[in-house]
Amino acid sequence: MTEFMEQRAVISPEALIRSFFDLECRSVLEYWRDGRIRLVVTRGLLKRYLTLLANMGVGQDLLRRWIGWFTSPEKAVYLPDPDSKGGSDAELCLEAARLGQARWIVPGDKTGREGKGRKIRWVTPSGFQADADATRQ
Repeated sequence: MTEFMEQRAVISPEALIRSFFDLECRSVLEYWRDGRIRLVVTRGLLKRYLTLLANMGVGQDLLRRWIGWFTSPEKAVYLPDPDSKGGSDAELCLEAARLGQARWIVPGDKTGREGKGRKIRWVTPSGFQADADATRQ
């Protein structure tokens, strides 16, 4: 690939929380932090992320920083319109990936699976790294 193509991913709420103690999940956030991917975040996912972070004891100042990262045009594709479906974390992730044209959904567990008839891949954190690196070359 000679021209950079923006790579978009959705990280499941479970993967976000696991990133605090699981190196593979953390590496996905590092790809995001380093600008190698942009996260797709819907309002529903943002609410879920913030609820989980608050339940872990993250204070208001840090929550505001997380909101900044999740909604920053440089770091994320934030879709503020209300989600049409809501529901489970998997449904929130699929909806975000569809609306934001994400290539990957990274769940917190170690299973990969295909999106329903779309070019969206559920990949493990390590599978994501290999796929993201391969598509950048």
